[in-house]
Amino acid sequence: MQHIKEVYDKNPELLEKLFENNVDITTKIDGTAFQVSVSEDGEVEYRKRSGNSTKLGPIIDDYTRLFVGSYEKPIEHIESIKEIIKEKYKFLTFEIFKDNLILLSAITKDNELVKDIALSPIAQELQVKVVPVIWSGKLPENILPNLI
Repeated sequence: MQHIKEVYDKNPELLEKLFENNVDITTKIDGTAFQVSVSEDGEVEYRKRSGNSTKLGPIIDDYTRLFVGSYEKPIEHIESIKEIIKEKYKFLTFEIFKDNLILLSAITKDNELVKDIALSPIAQELQVKVVPVIWSGKLPENILPNLI
């Protein structure tokens, strides 16, 4: 991730456009990445990080489950709600952090990407947490000098 000053130095126009739109700023959660997808035959699959919330990562195999203990409780939880997931979503991206399953994004059966504030009702339905939002709305332009 780049510091905002580096973005400004490379492309000031890009940063100026940031102030023209509403933005959501969320807390950085640094845990273990975890994805849940629904296969074409309707089975729930567990996956590792892909590096992109719109792409699937590699499937978590039995060896990975053996050596990465932090996957077990989230998999147990997802198994208990998998019918909801199979009915509504193509895949979900989570972060496992201190025994919490934190929803980062969702892609619906209609290929709609859901993220940030719009995730709250989904997280509630799935009985997981959502990444905390620090700011939502238009950024005041007077903060730019403080950021760079």
